[in-house]
Amino acid sequence: MKVGICIVPFGTTYRECREAAVAAEASGFESVWTWDHLLPGANDERMPVLDCWSLLAALAETTSTVKIGSLVANVMNRPPDQLAKTLATIQQVSGGRVELGIGAGVWPKEHEGFGRRFPGGGERVERVGEAVELMRLLWSGERVNYKGKHYIADDVQSAPGADPMPPVMVAGLGPKSARNAARVGDGWNCVGPRGWDSKPDGIFGRLKPIVLEELSRLGRDRESFEISISDELDDELAADPRGYVGRMEEEGINRVILDVYPPFDLEGLRGVGRALYG
Repeated sequence: MKVGICIVPFGTTYRECREAAVAAEASGFESVWTWDHLLPGANDERMPVLDCWSLLAALAETTSTVKIGSLVANVMNRPPDQLAKTLATIQQVSGGRVELGIGAGVWPKEHEGFGRRFPGGGERVERVGEAVELMRLLWSGERVNYKGKHYIADDVQSAPGADPMPPVMVAGLGPKSARNAARVGDGWNCVGPRGWDSKPDGIFGRLKPIVLEELSRLGRDRESFEISISDELDDELAADPRGYVGRMEEEGINRVILDVYPPFDLEGLRGVGRALYG
């Protein structure tokens, strides 16, 4: 079981995020992620929000072993050609440790507040699928011709390519997104089967069979497809990290990514790392 942390970039500073990432790496966690938002949602509108990819580039330079990724990049925040270039660059900075988590976005004001269109969920899910297809072509470093419903590439070559090509985790909380993850992703991310979602008919419980069914229909190997969940590093989890990880493994989960909120409890983070990794 892989266990990483997601540094929540609201109401904090780069220095504090860096301290959390360094503590996580030293404590044995395998990956460090962050959110991709322009505004703080329903929180205090004056709250500072750090940019996802600027932060990840800096954390890639200050760490050496952990995977670095977005949980998750909003497909509406950047066109796929720009996002592909960003990841290819950070792949060089990190020495090949970048992973892309991508999703359809959830908050209209981040777009409409700046005069940009925020389409319905169906179109945004389509855009995720096309964006992943196009970015993989661009990461190859070869000349690309691509014509989708929403994105095109007309005889272009984006160098340097991404080496190695970043794994793509598609996040989603609905059936269309779940099928999309099985179709174009190297993995699927969802909220975890704990707390408010612990009911048998919770989001994870409803969508996991859809993902597995779609993988089977497409003839894709389940063993090479990663199912991950997002959860919160709270007192309940910190009291028994090994027991929690064991329960998640029983659910068929391959990776757990734990949200940590500022002010970051570095000693608590280290304690969970010691419990998991000795």
